[in-house]
Amino acid sequence: MIKFANVETIASYNLMSQTINFRDLIKKHQNLALKNVNNENYGSDSIESIKLFAHEGCHFIDHISTLSGLRILEKIYSAINEFEYFNSELSAGRERPAIDNIIAFLELFNEWKQQPHSKVFNKLKSSNINIKDWAFNLSEDKILNIRGGETNNPILTVTFNSSNIPYAKVPFTMESLWETNAMYAELDYHRLALMSIEDGDQRLIEVARFENTYKKYLYDPELFVYSTAAHFTSSFANLGSFFYAFKFSKLLSDISLNLPFKYYNAIKKTKGTLFRGLVNSFLAESTDMQPPIVFMALLENIVEDGDFNIETFLNDPIIDLNTILQINNLPSKNILKKEIILEMENINLQVDNVQSHLFIYFKKWGIDFFDQLGFNGIYEGFSPAYIKFVCLMDNCVFQGWDEKALFEEETKAFIRQELFNKYFNLMIT
Repeated sequence: MIKFANVETIASYNLMSQTINFRDLIKKHQNLALKNVNNENYGSDSIESIKLFAHEGCHFIDHISTLSGLRILEKIYSAINEFEYFNSELSAGRERPAIDNIIAFLELFNEWKQQPHSKVFNKLKSSNINIKDWAFNLSEDKILNIRGGETNNPILTVTFNSSNIPYAKVPFTMESLWETNAMYAELDYHRLALMSIEDGDQRLIEVARFENTYKKYLYDPELFVYSTAAHFTSSFANLGSFFYAFKFSKLLSDISLNLPFKYYNAIKKTKGTLFRGLVNSFLAESTDMQPPIVFMALLENIVEDGDFNIETFLNDPIIDLNTILQINNLPSKNILKKEIILEMENINLQVDNVQSHLFIYFKKWGIDFFDQLGFNGIYEGFSPAYIKFVCLMDNCVFQGWDEKALFEEETKAFIRQELFNKYFNLMIT
């Protein structure tokens, strides 16, 4: 099963079926989430369940509403259509069809996740380690193909050390960017809920819990694949607040996940201050979209710009993305947005079959969402729009105990999740 799970694994986004699976929630939690965001009621009694919709909903939006995510979506449905055609031809006793699109999808998924590179050496024994205590050893590796062999595409591998003790070795991948975005969407909703608490003493208690909850993403070696981008922005951009670290990561990630490949050569060459000369060589070696490399380039150029005050920049109610783009020698956000939408519209399936309507459906909604909310510079108070979108798409699977649901038919989302997970398991065997 291909899924992006949160730290407690009580909810996960299923890449294959574009469904959100909630282990403990039931349908009424979705109704409550939709009601609360529509009424701008972010009360503390519903924080824990509703912020899950923000987190997992962000994965869904990054999948269908970014240029790189839509390219994955096309690979998934081309592979599914080919798989169903392959089985129908074999069942009819005809010649064995090709499986080129299945292989292409598995290769792309392998590139985004790159689990073979990850390893945890030690667990954190002390809670006194500060994010500033972490040191990074950076190395260039090559992305592995589905057979475990090296490809020509570069990937950054990060070894996290504290007091000369290695704690984890993780790749900086697409998964890292998706998890950074989802963490910040969850943070944003949680922050809105805290601001709505009227009792001052209660708010102080909840703020302390809030900080302890999210700091673990920056200190737990087992979670570094999800927080690598925030580690970079916090340490390299000298951001003392974990909220700012995730906010800045989300901002850079949004550009990175959408930047068309034709602009990779246009990005300003860095001086190598942060990533020790790897960025320029990575960009030169890339043969297709690799958002993590763009993230590295954007961050390094920003830090090397001596006149740019990052914290002041992040305090603006509406972030001027053109400042970031200009520092990196990239076109304005309006020009980029038009070109991104055009590239999104030109993404089409390689194999047309029974499931094509789902790709067309998600593609349309994804482009519409990006057209309305993408690159708008709003990075605080945006999570209710994410929650509302995912609830209205009715793409959730609820696994919590619900007596009423026992007597109802299985939802389309559940059926699709079970079927497509079965397909994936058969594809990799």
